[in-house]
Amino acid sequence: MIDQARELLSNPPSRERVDEAITLLGADASPDAKTLRARAYIYRAHNLGLGREWLDAAIAEVVDLHDHLAGQRALATAYAHKGWIRRQLEVELRILAAAPDDASAMAQAGWAAWFTGDVEGGRALFARSIAIAPAAGWTHFYAANAALAAGDAGAALASYGRAAELLPKASSPLAGIGWSHLAAGDRDAAAQATRALAGTAVDEERFWVKLADLEVQLGVPAAAAHAERAVREAPESRYRPRGFLASTVLAAATGDTRSLEQSERLDRARLDQGDETYEPLLDLAAVASLRGAIRERDERLAAARTAGWRGPQVPDDALLVV
Repeated sequence: MIDQARELLSNPPSRERVDEAITLLGADASPDAKTLRARAYIYRAHNLGLGREWLDAAIAEVVDLHDHLAGQRALATAYAHKGWIRRQLEVELRILAAAPDDASAMAQAGWAAWFTGDVEGGRALFARSIAIAPAAGWTHFYAANAALAAGDAGAALASYGRAAELLPKASSPLAGIGWSHLAAGDRDAAAQATRALAGTAVDEERFWVKLADLEVQLGVPAAAAHAERAVREAPESRYRPRGFLASTVLAAATGDTRSLEQSERLDRARLDQGDETYEPLLDLAAVASLRGAIRERDERLAAARTAGWRGPQVPDDALLVV
């Protein structure tokens, strides 16, 4: 049963496979079953956009599995998606201490480091991880995010490109290629990368906000329709390296600021729930910017930087320039 559930949750799972795995696991209270249920709940929240309450359910499954490495990894992932970034970093460092030569542990600790503002520390951990496991596609993606945050567009482009080679069905590295070209000031190459992203198969609900966000920067007319779809399908989802909500991207695409009320509500809910990341603060800065409130935008950008944001990564960001 455990092996069957694990297989159902691989490569990446569909909603039907996630539901089947949860049903199969039932009320099994073994550490392996609790860990797999947590992974399924995280996928429901993060990838399928079915509500952040599934993150709470995931944490409840594994928070007491102190000596179960896979359970601790699931706990760190749930903390990350909750925005409890310092708790995540604490768990990641505990995992790394228990497995100091584990490439995955290095990558996850590096992710938590760069996302809390220690970009160079994160990059060093990613480099060590890649030296051990050079075919780990998501580690290359994380390294690219950190390079982009550090202002190293060339390194970001190379790492996103390698991630795209290793993860041919994933949209995130393709989006990152577009952002790298924008960061380097090459709008023609960014437009080409965005068209390539638009022509790929949809791999997750966040696909549409990734696409619309790039299209807004480039003035692509389809951005509004794609942002509207993102609002319908995954209103609470964000993706890195950006962090903006679909409703915020929609306002930028259409010039209609009514959707910003939803953005503000979701951002404030995240902050009320203890979110420690820069993402809701940065999105609130975009809300202020799109409303023309320059002073408020600048105050919120300062708060985002204090929380770990290293930006802006692209010149004249359409969501942040009044």
